[in-house]
Amino acid sequence: MYGLYCLFVLYYLRVGAVVTPTLPSSQEQQAYAAILKALADVKQSRVNLAAQVIRSRGEFDTIKGQLIYFEDSCICGRNNTIAFNSFLSKNTSSFGIQQPIYFDNITLNIGNGYDTRHGLFRAPRNGTYTFSTSVTTPASSQIAVEIVKNGEQLVQLRTINDYTWSMATNVVNVNLIKGDDVWVRHSAIGDANVLQIDDGLYTSFSGFLVHA
Repeated sequence: MYGLYCLFVLYYLRVGAVVTPTLPSSQEQQAYAAILKALADVKQSRVNLAAQVIRSRGEFDTIKGQLIYFEDSCICGRNNTIAFNSFLSKNTSSFGIQQPIYFDNITLNIGNGYDTRHGLFRAPRNGTYTFSTSVTTPASSQIAVEIVKNGEQLVQLRTINDYTWSMATNVVNVNLIKGDDVWVRHSAIGDANVLQIDDGLYTSFSGFLVHA
């Protein structure tokens, strides 16, 4: 109020008024106080708004980062199929211990995970995979093989020495990191060491991605 009163005094002194200045009326004081309050409210609103903008920008950056993460990790809408089937194309024998078995007849290789040059599967992406292998031996013969991951045994199987040809199959689920290798190899010495196809797709190695 004092500021408004001083303005009145300066005005009267400048124009040479002879009227004695008086304090603003009660109504004027209330109006002035209302103006000051409105200005203070506007100022505070601007401060609050600026703070809200900063918070909103931070929340936006956080959400943006989460969206980028989920977009990178989600394979929804993409062609996420990885699967292969491979077979022996001819009777094979004389395997050494831990010698890889090369399945050279490829009937399916979606995602190009199966390496046709080396007869192994190399994981194109992280995930849970299922692999199976079947081996067939002629009469009076047996063989032991295993599915391995990076050289470490996952499962093994063995045919029986019988009067007719025999077959063994095993299946395994395994978590792989992109670049991990899985293959089938001979695992024993002293068996008949013979695999046959018997004019059909009996000796095989296959796998597929279950979940990424």
